[in-house]
Formats: sequence, C-alpha cells, structure tokens
Amino acid sequence: MIRICKADLQERFNLRPYDERRKEKQSEVKTYRLEPEDCYTIGEIAKKFGIHDSTVYLQIRKYSIPTRQIGNYVYAPKSEIDNLYKH
Repeated sequence: MIRICKADLQERFNLRPYDERRKEKQSEVKTYRLEPEDCYTIGEIAKKFGIHDSTVYLQIRKYSIPTRQIGNYVYAPKSEIDNLYKH
C-alpha cells in the first residue's frame, strides 16, 4: 500500500481552488407549497395564458417545475408558473 501526502498531490496537479460560494449555491433548496390553494391546475394555466395543455406539460418538464397530482388534477405552484409566463 502506498500513501501519498495531500500536499504532494496538490503540488503535482494544478487543482482549481475550492469555491465556497459554489457550495452555498448547491445547498440552496427551494421549497414549494403544493396545496391546491397555492397552485394552478394545468387547465387553469392553459386558459389563463392562452396556450394548449400539452404545451404546459412540455414546459413544466423542460423547466423542472414541481407538480402534484390529486385525483384527476395536476397542480403546479403559482409562483413558478407566473415567473415562467410573465410578460
């Protein structure tokens, strides 16, 4: 078994300095309230913004917007949808 000192490795390889800000950005987690009163249904989104239901589903997948299904309805957070479609 061979042991190598960390300082020797850093000296031999030009490693990028560790960025503390990068760690902070990765640890930020958005939380959403996915209760029906805080969300739009897919039909409401389509009607409000004048687009087709399938377009809404595609954009929800494309932008990784969280959804919740309750019965036959799929809910998406109002804040994310309003940010997505604001003019």
